[in-house]
Amino acid sequence: MNSTEILDAVNARLLEKWPERTVYINVCPEDYDRPSFWLEVTRDDRTPVMRRVTKRNVQIRLTLHDEADEHYDISWARLNNDVSACLKLMMQVLRVGTRRLLPQLQSMPRDVDRAAILLNFEFMESNEETAPEIPTADSYQISVQVNGGEIYQRSE
Repeated sequence: MNSTEILDAVNARLLEKWPERTVYINVCPEDYDRPSFWLEVTRDDRTPVMRRVTKRNVQIRLTLHDEADEHYDISWARLNNDVSACLKLMMQVLRVGTRRLLPQLQSMPRDVDRAAILLNFEFMESNEETAPEIPTADSYQISVQVNGGEIYQRSE
């Protein structure tokens, strides 16, 4: 699973709730629409746990841009309500391909016109596709020696 698949699942979840809003993926233009969302992968760590298992930690930053009125004023209460709705929406299990992920959520300090939520996904992943295949032995040889003298030998 790559981080883009997780981004796509988060994007789909946001668009189910707010189909009229624009969701920017990884890049937010200077003249972005309001209200809108901006999703970006801020971390994708891989830590080997065992030979064929890797622990993944993918962090996605969800930025909410509030709507400005005709005087370019932002409603703090509306932004706060949107953050609460996003937190509630993202606290549910997220289906990504055949996996089900439950993110850890962290609300970040807010600016006047935007707020951010960090979504942390931790999961184990098999790395068999990257591990080299170890061939099966077709023969073996055993030799036991004590004080330089061989006492047992066998091979097949």
